[in-house]
Parts: sequence; structure tokens; C-alpha cells
Amino acid sequence: MSKQPIRHAFVQAIPEVLEEDTLYISIDYVTTSHLCACGCGAEVVLPLHPTKWHLTFNGATVSMAPSIGSRTLPCRSHYWIDHGFVRWSNKMSDDDFDRALKRDQLADRRWHERELAPASVPIVDQAPSQSIAPPPLPSSDSDEGAGSLRLRVWTFFTKFFKRT
Repeated sequence: MSKQPIRHAFVQAIPEVLEEDTLYISIDYVTTSHLCACGCGAEVVLPLHPTKWHLTFNGATVSMAPSIGSRTLPCRSHYWIDHGFVRWSNKMSDDDFDRALKRDQLADRRWHERELAPASVPIVDQAPSQSIAPPPLPSSDSDEGAGSLRLRVWTFFTKFFKRT
């Protein structure tokens, strides 16, 4: 199969009835959903998380990484969503799926161990008048062209990672 277009829709909640060739993205619920690209009609849910799937939005199209492998579906589809297109990949064998599952489980375990580990704060010999705070972000009323956008993006990601 060749590349086929897939639309994206940012929604508050994933709708009950999904349209074909549409990737639904819920930032509020940190997840995406779409009907399997092969046309079998199965719903594919991809959680957005540092150890799961990553969404890239360039202002016009979306991409998802890593690939989408549907081991539990009869179709066993394997594809990428790349800049608004479904790009088909080779079928995965059971061994391929097992390796991917083990890799994903290890990534999850490492991420959760890191999140649960006590914060290690180095002791720094520093005079009280010195500041180690990062430079302030541009304010929303900044005359810097993209200042407002940067602030909104920074605020979004700050809230996003506090939730996970």
C-alpha cells in the first residue's frame, strides 16, 4: 500500500463515532484515537506519554512516533502517521512484537523509577546574592514577535507534564 492522507482533529474528548482517515487528538485527556488505517474498522487508541507515543504538530500536519503496530487486531497492521499521511511499514512478526513490548516495558519501568526517585540536589557554594533561576520567559504583552506564542507553548507543556 502507498501513502494515504489522514486528517487530524483537536477535540476536547474523543467522539463516540470516529470518522475514517481522521486522527482525533485530545490534549485534555492526553490521548489520540483513530480507526485502523487498513480499513478494518477497529479503534486504535494511542496514549501520549514520554514512554508511549509522541505527537508532533507543525502547524499544518501531525506525525506520531513510534510506529503503530496492531498485534491484537486480526489485521496486524503496522504503519506510521507521518506529516498527515499513513506510511505503511513491513508486517511485524511475533518476535518483532515481543522485542518491541520488552523495549516498551523497560522504558516504562525506567521512566517510573526516575519519577519516584528522590530528587538529588547538589550542594552549591554560592553567595546569597547570586541567582541560579532560569531567565524569565517573555511576557504575553512582549513586543517580541513570537513571545506570546512561546509563553502559551511553555504554559501548555508545564501543565502537561505536571499531569503525567
